[in-house]
Amino acid sequence: FIHKTGASLPAGGIPSSGQRHDRSRVTETDEPSRRHAADFSKAFIPGGRARTMDVVRFTQFGLLVCMGTVNLPAVTSLIDPRLDWNTPSEHDLRQVRWAMAAYHYMHNLRCDAVFFTTERECRTLVSIPRSTVHLYMTEPAERGSGGYLAVLPDGGLARAGRHDAVIALDPYPKASFGHLVLVFFLDRNVAQAKCASQSGVYLGDRECLTLSLKNRCRNALQRNLRRRNFARRCEINFLPKVRLVNDPEKKQQLRCLDHIDGFAPCPLQPEIVRFEIPRCELTENTRRCEKFRKGDGALRGFCRPWETCDRAVIVAGGWNPQIGRGQQRQVAVKSWYGMLRRYGFKRSSITTFYGSDGDIDLGESQAEAYPATHKLSMRNYIINTCRHPTCVETLVIYLNSPATNDNGMLLWDKDGDGQAAKSESYKVSEFLEDIEDCLARRVFVFVDQSYSGSFVDKLRLSRRHTNVAVFVSSKANEYSWNNEFTMRWVNASHTECIGRIHKFSRYWISSQVDMAEGAPGVTNTTIFGAPCDVIPPYTEHELKHGYMGCQTLPTAYWLLKWFGSSS
Repeated sequence: FIHKTGASLPAGGIPSSGQRHDRSRVTETDEPSRRHAADFSKAFIPGGRARTMDVVRFTQFGLLVCMGTVNLPAVTSLIDPRLDWNTPSEHDLRQVRWAMAAYHYMHNLRCDAVFFTTERECRTLVSIPRSTVHLYMTEPAERGSGGYLAVLPDGGLARAGRHDAVIALDPYPKASFGHLVLVFFLDRNVAQAKCASQSGVYLGDRECLTLSLKNRCRNALQRNLRRRNFARRCEINFLPKVRLVNDPEKKQQLRCLDHIDGFAPCPLQPEIVRFEIPRCELTENTRRCEKFRKGDGALRGFCRPWETCDRAVIVAGGWNPQIGRGQQRQVAVKSWYGMLRRYGFKRSSITTFYGSDGDIDLGESQAEAYPATHKLSMRNYIINTCRHPTCVETLVIYLNSPATNDNGMLLWDKDGDGQAAKSESYKVSEFLEDIEDCLARRVFVFVDQSYSGSFVDKLRLSRRHTNVAVFVSSKANEYSWNNEFTMRWVNASHTECIGRIHKFSRYWISSQVDMAEGAPGVTNTTIFGAPCDVIPPYTEHELKHGYMGCQTLPTAYWLLKWFGSSS
């Protein structure tokens, strides 16, 4: 059974299948350990029958398992009583056993020995109750299926060959992906000695559970121990794409399970994912998309002559329904859109890129969103908007997508292979390149996604973003939580300086918010560019007619700006 005592290992580390500890060590534990043992024993019940089995003690990846023989009671009580099952099947009991083994692995990590995440993160992890953890699992592989293969968007997995089942635990359902996810491989017909040699947990009946790790993580860690935030680079931050070897359609086989009692209820997600099929060659840009010819040139990024407007761009990817947190991201995008409309941004001046097909109800019948799969069109729109000398007074850009810890935003898995190609992710460096030397009077960027502090870090090193201010929901090594950042800005009074709103937002958000401005004073305005701290303050009528929405420029000023930029 798993416990937290500190009995020493025999010489040689992991004992072989023939080695035994003194079993008096097993009985001389404290009462909390006995409770852990009683709970843990419920996880290892092949067929639901009470029996005894040997468990192996080892200290790989921070796990501490004591060797001994324990009595194992039946586990039918762990099946959700809400289900109308007369007699749980062998299949059901097997899933319960695997799920409980995975959770107890996580719950009993030794944080002073863990290397695949930070020690601080580990201490948080082991204290998380099962009732807040989402459980994902595949069906046991059938004969002739070839087993399961698993891949990640941001890299490969060690020992990612064929396996009989894949299990994943999401300990932070309210955090934005990417965040730490524990992925396990389950293999059958594995001898106990071989399981131990692979640093696995032997479950009996020739079943072996092993923790999955990022490919070459240990070697990379040894080479880069001094690099900032490198422990995060070893984390698995996304649910993997798991497919059957012999499935030509490469369907996702990892499913959230609701029927095992004690785990958190599964999130809602759409049964069918629609894709906006590109009608142009986006990678080559040889002809226009028919989709983007509609809407009076909505993606060309130009204004009418003699006019300057406040404009906004919203980018919300998702990667796939499981990672996208569809309902949570939809609420964030709709709330942000509504806030912009309240403060004078015209409907035609807000361009939204959302999900796989742009299908989102923004609360207005004429409001249209575009799919986040069209990366090239998205980038061209931002670039063209920034290049026009008189088009934009204030440009507001809102980013909310799953993020990798190496400065990337995941848009959508268009080809369904589970791995992020260049056209399926948007790098921080690419985004900053798109807005450098922007001709808008001011550019405000709001980023509500994990690891968003990387935007701030890079902006502080740039000399080509003097009119840009970036506000982020977390540090470069932190997760973003539950739309807190978005809702704080949505509910703020935007007749105040945005610098002041940021200053007080830190008291309302779980993660550490941060900001950077390309030059001093960029944030001394409202979100729509009006001066703040004016005494007496502007009236609502003065703000609406003098600063919100679109303004007509004097002819001389317009010509000066136009020819000045041309030269």
